[in-house]
Amino acid sequence: MADSRSLSLSPWKSKRPFVIISPHDPKAMHHQVKQCKAYGLRLFYDVGQQANSLGDRDILSGIEATEILIANDYEITVICHKIGMSASKLKALVPIVVTTLGGDGSIIEGKNVPSALKIDAVKPKRLLIQPAPEMLIVPAFYMGISVVGICHLWAIGVCMCVLRRRASGYSNALFQF
Repeated sequence: MADSRSLSLSPWKSKRPFVIISPHDPKAMHHQVKQCKAYGLRLFYDVGQQANSLGDRDILSGIEATEILIANDYEITVICHKIGMSASKLKALVPIVVTTLGGDGSIIEGKNVPSALKIDAVKPKRLLIQPAPEMLIVPAFYMGISVVGICHLWAIGVCMCVLRRRASGYSNALFQF
């Protein structure tokens, strides 16, 4: 995390990537959001464990720039409190909001999602290892939504199909079904 402040998005400004900003150094996250805005880069914003550390204005800046926000239910509450916005207003502002709910799965909402999509948690028969829930949930969404779906400009329904397939495939490496 210490060297993340030295990272720059300027080499990619003409390539138009879909940028994922995940939790790391809060100052670097703020700088990267500013670069996304300045260069017109598409953004997937994962405030994660930095929800309490990021400044109110930094969070709001990321929220205003993002196409996809992903956070767990607690982090959504913190975000809403810090920016002075209700969860319903947040979901009306951001195109896609993914709220992870641990063992209860996830819900996908947002201004570009016609109706809430509930994604059930993967229920393994037997654990082969004991990962933290976020070790499975967030990577599955990164793969299913941002990398495969949104980057190819697929509709949200297609992305959810890919997500279900990717989430199951990812989990098969860690669980026995």
